[in-house]
Amino acid sequence: MHQEDFSTNFAGTESPPGSARGRTCVIGFGNIYRRDDGLGPFIAEGLARRFGGQGVIRILVRHQLEPELADELMEAATVVFVDATIESLARGWILQRVAPQQRLGFVSHTVSPGWLVSLMASLSGRTPSGWLVSVQGEDFNFGQGLSPLAGQRAQRVIKAMTNFLSKEEETWAPGLTFSS
Repeated sequence: MHQEDFSTNFAGTESPPGSARGRTCVIGFGNIYRRDDGLGPFIAEGLARRFGGQGVIRILVRHQLEPELADELMEAATVVFVDATIESLARGWILQRVAPQQRLGFVSHTVSPGWLVSLMASLSGRTPSGWLVSVQGEDFNFGQGLSPLAGQRAQRVIKAMTNFLSKEEETWAPGLTFSS
């Protein structure tokens, strides 16, 4: 289930190709075989379990971000990327606005959230609201499962995102902060 598209409209049905797929999309990405690098997929799966049967929030899990994802997200008004970071963060996680990024660089099989938002804007003529939730990891060695600290942080992020998304599924203000 880790690298599948859980794309439900949370009414229990799969979104058919080309349909309005939800105005808010959460994408958890990372390598589940590198311990805490799997924070993004873990959090996305937690959100998918909590939002079963509610609203129109699309949740995806990916190993990495790829240009092809822009087509799948074309209908999204808001895209929330969730990923692990090696940075030391005061609260263990941070929410940041994603600015469109024009330059891709040399590696074209994986892209940044900013580049993906920019690609979506050039394809659709509108720029979705982009956010990045970065969660501090501790152990990025080979293996499965989160370290104890990363697991605690993931649960706090799932709770904070659940509380926020439950109240305001379609409103992500520029100064958005949600607390744990």
